[in-house]
Amino acid sequence: MSTPFSTILVHFSGTDISGGYSVAIHDNVRKAVEVSKHVTMHTEQSNTINHKDAFYLATLGGAEVMGLQDIIGTSKVSIP
Repeated sequence: MSTPFSTILVHFSGTDISGGYSVAIHDNVRKAVEVSKHVTMHTEQSNTINHKDAFYLATLGGAEVMGLQDIIGTSKVSIP
């Protein structure tokens, strides 16, 4: 499966470890997008993180980094 970040495994924590003012995943995703835009304005970088990529990084991206993508990282209903 090809992902937007298939060359280097990248993720940021979701609701389990809050690095900001909120433990809510949607707040962390929104802040990641805002910070990405801010960094782009003040550096030579031209790529920003969009909401879709930020949500991926907070969920399945983190699971893939840990090799647990078949167990965690999605909102699919599963029966063990």
